[in-house]
Amino acid sequence: MTMVFNAHRYSGNLQQALEINDEILGLIRQHGLEGQPILMSTLSNRAMLLPLLDRHDEAGDLHRQALELTLARYPADGLRVARQRMFYGMALVQASQFDDALAQLTPALEVMRQKWPDNHVMTQMAVHWMGGALAGLGRYEEALPLHREAWRQTLADPGSVPARVQSTGSRLVRALGETGHCDEARTLVAEDPQQRSDWLSQTPCTADTL
Repeated sequence: MTMVFNAHRYSGNLQQALEINDEILGLIRQHGLEGQPILMSTLSNRAMLLPLLDRHDEAGDLHRQALELTLARYPADGLRVARQRMFYGMALVQASQFDDALAQLTPALEVMRQKWPDNHVMTQMAVHWMGGALAGLGRYEEALPLHREAWRQTLADPGSVPARVQSTGSRLVRALGETGHCDEARTLVAEDPQQRSDWLSQTPCTADTL
């Protein structure tokens, strides 16, 4: 059933995917599997789906539940917990709960850097969202190196999709502008003005300063 869920999810049939997820959760409870890894993965899948249906608060609560279940079963300094912390931190950033997000993303990224290479997809997700949390708190000087790293890794990854380029690039330009690096922000935008011209609109880098 998980394969059916993923098929609906990735084809954009979000409501159908949610209904399949409901069925899986029902079966888990029916067979007394609440303490098993399948519940954690099913909750995580649901939490990743709900923001696409504009149900952000529910998603954050599910990520929290999945983290609690993971912590009860696996070592706190292990990758399973780090991965779940990252997903929960991501949801908290999306809900503008930036301090709480940092409390999850900081230990998650520390473990990931120890056990995965910097270009690992999960490591880079943690880098991206931690930079977002710091920027959300106005801590752009601290966010800037993370945004630089995220952008560098995005360019190095031949599989980077346009949405990732847009997200990492626009965040970097915003951080550059907020820290007084308008010349660098202008250079980055000028490399592809057709696709990147709107990135400067989110910065204090006005036409006069550029």
